Amino acid sequence: MKEEQEELLHKGITTHYLNDTTIAIEQAWSGFKRAKTLSEPPEETIRAWATQNNVPVLEIDPTTIDTSIYTGRYTYWATVPISNTIGGPLLVGDINKNGKPEIYGGYKDYTTDFMSHVYEIDTNGNYTLLYNYVPRRGSSIQFVDTDNDSLNEVVFNYGDSCFNYEQTSPTSLPTRRNFNYGMWQYQGTSIWTRYKMVNLDNDSLIDFIYRGSEPDSVDSVNLFQNFTYVAEFSPSINNFQRVWKTQLLPPPWNESGLGGYDVGDYDSDGKMEFLASEINGSIWVVENNGDNNYHVSWVDTVPFINLFYQISGDVDNDGKREFFVGATMFNGNWTTVFEVDSDDHYSPKFLFHLLSGGSLDEPIYLTNDVDNDGKLELVIFSGADLYVFKSDGDNSYYLWYYQRENAKEGVQFYDFNSDGRKDFIISKSQVDSLGRGRLYADIYKASPPAGVNDDDYRSPKEIELFQNYPNPFNLTTTIRFEIPLNKGGQRGMFVSLKIYNILGETVEILITNQNVESGEHRVNFTTSNLQSGIYIYRLTTNQFTISKKMLLLK
Repeated sequence: MKEEQEELLHKGITTHYLNDTTIAIEQAWSGFKRAKTLSEPPEETIRAWATQNNVPVLEIDPTTIDTSIYTGRYTYWATVPISNTIGGPLLVGDINKNGKPEIYGGYKDYTTDFMSHVYEIDTNGNYTLLYNYVPRRGSSIQFVDTDNDSLNEVVFNYGDSCFNYEQTSPTSLPTRRNFNYGMWQYQGTSIWTRYKMVNLDNDSLIDFIYRGSEPDSVDSVNLFQNFTYVAEFSPSINNFQRVWKTQLLPPPWNESGLGGYDVGDYDSDGKMEFLASEINGSIWVVENNGDNNYHVSWVDTVPFINLFYQISGDVDNDGKREFFVGATMFNGNWTTVFEVDSDDHYSPKFLFHLLSGGSLDEPIYLTNDVDNDGKLELVIFSGADLYVFKSDGDNSYYLWYYQRENAKEGVQFYDFNSDGRKDFIISKSQVDSLGRGRLYADIYKASPPAGVNDDDYRSPKEIELFQNYPNPFNLTTTIRFEIPLNKGGQRGMFVSLKIYNILGETVEILITNQNVESGEHRVNFTTSNLQSGIYIYRLTTNQFTISKKMLLLK
């Protein structure tokens, strides 16, 4: 715990104990504040729960990952002086439609105060400051069009208020001050949630899900309790107006124990739901049932604490929208995958255990088609470890990419250099020896697909790695690949051929950096000590890597 606290302090984040089992985390420049419990269940309880519910567990220790298999997939490209709230991805988009992406977030150098900036970046990685939202400061939250006038708006959050800025034309930046909305959160132990602005009840008006304790004639006696509210945009006042409230979490935490909200039609019944989860392991799904009407349609409890993190999407491509709920504990990050099995009922289907982060970590979750293959991937940034997972079947996942990064605040994927491939930007913070902080972000450029190099003379089809045969296989299978003539007609090149499990661990080395002659080659892979499952075979040269999956059935 002390090591975690020291790491946070290096990023300008302070901690203090509220009692023997509760610790508060604060980031002064952004207004972020969160309380976390240290009352953890035994790991045996978690594993017994997974067994009882037939939930497979994918456990990954990042210290055992062979990172060489991911080398070159992304390379450092540029640094921009912008970041965001801890746990909050930067907003990126070409809002002014000039072909160059803008990055919306926070700016702070060692000797300056925190401000909200917009930077634009060109295809060479050069950035330009376009706008400073002085005197307002805050973290970028989302793009939205609350009034449905086809002019984009950007929303910033600081403390318990959000600030909305709108375009003045379809090709301008969103710089016109539109409105502020105060959520009036009772600050107590927590004043930050991941709120959402989205149309929940299909009435053409944008709704706003948030946590707060608004003072009015109804709630004047409850100013020290937070509620979950739904507000709806009202064109007549050009602002949101509260239309519904509930209190999901009872005392002593009330809604202060919630981490945020996710939105989706999780059971595919045409009604939108939103998801909330809390400090002691409860999960709620709230469903819309008419104009400005909502009800709690499902509740469950899982054996995790600090269950503050949610994201959703059909990552396993079975036509059902999964929701992923994350927890931070002393023994790492635990993420449970839920999927609908009947109307308004959901069951746990999969469990990730990443030996990353810790109790005080603020992980980032995204679902994004990061490689533009038409399928969503799950992104988890836990501690200093960035994981990207793909699915290889219904309720089945494997590690597709891994990178270790320090000082992270958030991650976002976007095609920054207009080459048709999504890059990613990691927002960071740093504190010097005098305790002064600065914000910045590093962009990593996506490399060409396997077999393609921007400066290479070869076409993608000149080097081939074929599907193993037979596949699936029981004991022995054959891997076939072709090596072309090298530049100038020279024959052969140095290659390696290795087998990995879905955790990225090497289980067999078939060829190690050998000079292989041009032409077709066949290598037999025989195993008697591996368990049934999916394995990856990977052909590597000094310029690129080609991978394919195979299935071992015993």
